[in-house]
Amino acid sequence: MRILVALATTRSSEEIGPKAVEEAGRAGLPLTLLLVTEREELAEVYQLRSHPAFQGTRQLDDVLREIELEHRRMLEEEAVTIETRAREAGVEVETRLAVGDYAGQVALEVARRPYAAVYWLRHVRGFIARFFLGDDAGEVVRTAPGPGGAFPSGAFGEG
Repeated sequence: MRILVALATTRSSEEIGPKAVEEAGRAGLPLTLLLVTEREELAEVYQLRSHPAFQGTRQLDDVLREIELEHRRMLEEEAVTIETRAREAGVEVETRLAVGDYAGQVALEVARRPYAAVYWLRHVRGFIARFFLGDDAGEVVRTAPGPGGAFPSGAFGEG
């Protein structure tokens, strides 16, 4: 068994790492970091590029590419911070990469292998604000499997 920490390009929280590492250390379980690049969010923003409010002196594609790169950098930085904290606490860490819808990728990961708990982030901002600003106020949610070892259907959705 492991504990899953699901991070994504438009979701971040300074709370998720310490909470997961503390539980992993207490339970003697290793951590898996799932880093999800959210392509659907990016595609929705690209569809808006013809909107007059987004026209300016720079090509929107260039601006969006820079924003995407910054979100990836922030994701990697958050993962390194969690990895460092975990290793200092004597917790083994593995990192897995995924591309796609956050909730869908988390659900796929928990279907692949058993997890004692999943730490994930629920958005508190709208989609445009998340893409441009990230979600530094994301709500940390801890979800555990039910008695049969399976997670409830839709457990990692936006609800």
